[in-house]
Amino acid sequence: MTMSSRTREILELIISNTNATLTTDENDEPFLILTSWNELTYIQKELNKQLNPKAYYKWVITYYNEYGNDAFQEMRLGILHGSPPYEIPEGLIKLSDIIEFGFDDEYSTCNECGKVIKTSISYYGDKPRYAILNECEILCGDCIAGNYEEEYINERINNAKNAINTAIISEDRLKELGWKKMKTRFENGLHKGQDDKPSDALKKFGKHRDVLFTYETGQFDINFWVWVKK
Repeated sequence: MTMSSRTREILELIISNTNATLTTDENDEPFLILTSWNELTYIQKELNKQLNPKAYYKWVITYYNEYGNDAFQEMRLGILHGSPPYEIPEGLIKLSDIIEFGFDDEYSTCNECGKVIKTSISYYGDKPRYAILNECEILCGDCIAGNYEEEYINERINNAKNAINTAIISEDRLKELGWKKMKTRFENGLHKGQDDKPSDALKKFGKHRDVLFTYETGQFDINFWVWVKK
């Protein structure tokens, strides 16, 4: 998604009056983190006012008449003036037309590189690529794998409450580091028999060796595996 320098300048000026955070994603593309729907409304309104003044002043009264305080939030109209349902009036744009964005209950920024981190899952089994180190620093998967791999792994050795996220440190990388995956798959969930506990597995396999855990999640259960190292 390409943004002109003029549009970026206007956007930066608009968000300077908000609590929104302008950052970049893992591909170095601009990304905007919003704190509220009211913030989205304000930004979309100001963008159209400055980028598309003719269209803005043509539709602004109609928008406010139909949506009131939510005008310029959804950036669409219902069945008014012969337009199809939910059609965006000609000449107006949505924020998503110029930049990807999300809300701060699902996105944060890396304390190391400053890039956006998606903290919520997108689907069952998804593993967001971030972790919190030293109980306070939130770091993206790239920064952990590149700069904090040893610290990340050490925090999880012989730890029954914190497993390795293989979206950050892959199984192949664990093998390179000398870890061996045990064949047994443990299950914990809602179905009968899914009552395995990492603490029990740690007692069993960790008598004479260091232990790590990896995991896969489902809708109603979690599978986990033991990795050992002499």
